[in-house]
Amino acid sequence: MLRRALKKQTELVANKSSNKPTKKNSSRALGGKSKRNLKAENERALEVLVLGGADDVVDRFGSKKEHKQTKKSRKRKFVGTSLFEGEDREAAWEDEYDDIESVQVTDAPKHKGVKIGSEQSLSGDVYKERLKERFEKVNSTPDWAKLDRELVDSDDDSDVDELLHTTGNFLSSSASLPSGTLQIKKCTDLNRDSSSQARLTALEFHPTAQVALTAAKNQPFTLFQIDGKHNAKIQSVYIERFPILNAHFSHNGEEVIAGSHYPSFRYYDMLAGKMIIVPKIKGMNEDHTSHFRVSPDGRFLTFLGRHGNIHLVSAKSKELIESIKMNGTVEDLTFTKDGSFMYTFGSDGQVYIWDMSTRSCIHRFYDDGCIKGTSITASPNGQYLVCGSYSGVVHVYNILRS
Repeated sequence: MLRRALKKQTELVANKSSNKPTKKNSSRALGGKSKRNLKAENERALEVLVLGGADDVVDRFGSKKEHKQTKKSRKRKFVGTSLFEGEDREAAWEDEYDDIESVQVTDAPKHKGVKIGSEQSLSGDVYKERLKERFEKVNSTPDWAKLDRELVDSDDDSDVDELLHTTGNFLSSSASLPSGTLQIKKCTDLNRDSSSQARLTALEFHPTAQVALTAAKNQPFTLFQIDGKHNAKIQSVYIERFPILNAHFSHNGEEVIAGSHYPSFRYYDMLAGKMIIVPKIKGMNEDHTSHFRVSPDGRFLTFLGRHGNIHLVSAKSKELIESIKMNGTVEDLTFTKDGSFMYTFGSDGQVYIWDMSTRSCIHRFYDDGCIKGTSITASPNGQYLVCGSYSGVVHVYNILRS
């Protein structure tokens, strides 16, 4: 349409100028007008068609008050009752599959929850209704899809103007953070004296001393004296033919326990300066010891096994005490600060709570919305339980004790 209008405007200009005589061999065309002047006229004509003239601009925007009222009416929010009450809403689009008369249902997974009993076919309306019910059972209806909303005028500009014309303190004080500026200073790298050439597989601070432990696959584990300035290396211990996949201090801090992809594990007695090999433990049918935790009370070494098995090994004698089991596979576990309770997190999203005095499950629940559990930890004060999932969502729960 725009091209047709522009072409028509150009033809009118050409017809008006064609009545004037032209000089032979002249560089001007169309009634003596140069190409530059003709181009300028075409541009002005196009500008009028697209933007309109001066009168059109004034009529379009109107007065300042009318413009504000128009802007205000465009900015509205919905709450409460239905905006479309008493009105029939038209569909945003028409789907040809909405007009199906009947659908053949089978035992295929896509018809699970839709087919009831020995049904073989459903009418189109019944089929759509059951699909909707199945979807809403898994996914709750989002707020934006609910129609019980009320149209309320909201003048965002007036709120902004009021804020800009008001003085005062808009920040509330914090009950946990001190007032003033938080001072942050970067300290010397922990392993500056002996940086690892491979990815670290373990990093832990000593329970009582200012000492840190680092370990890496096919690398020695190293102890550092932590002061924030020099972080001097104390000792490096290499375990021959034993790639370290996990390492922890013992509860009393006198041992460094290391696991690998072997059924046996090692621990280093720091007082005696001796490496001790613990062969495959009888009754623990696992092919690796790469995932384990040390209980805070120093009683257990807990190894995460296959098929949901958790093996409780005595931290002193290094002998198997008992194996407990949860459904699915166990991905991570944690203890309360006193070690009286243990929480295990499974791949199916279930959290198990274990009483370590009886070594029995006292409660279990599903992490809300979890597809696959990956990590779990409890706060030091015993108030919160934090669950992390494969989707990246982290949920925080209050721990209630009776």
